[in-house]
Amino acid sequence: MKKIITEVRIMLLEQKNDAFHQTLNRLDSRMDRIESKLDRIDAKIDSNFKWLLGVIIPGLSATFAIMTHGFHWF
Repeated sequence: MKKIITEVRIMLLEQKNDAFHQTLNRLDSRMDRIESKLDRIDAKIDSNFKWLLGVIIPGLSATFAIMTHGFHWF
């Protein structure tokens, strides 16, 4: 009788262990998808920042050139 109870307990522990591993695998795959999305967002932010700098620097340079011409600094 004790042997049967012990085997049932072991079987239940194995089932719980399997369920736990399946849950961990699902979480791992979700985390991988989230990381890939974050990597894409990071790349997009970098490209937007570079584009913004590419617009701001020439824009400020042109504004400064117009001001220097308008105020007859040069």
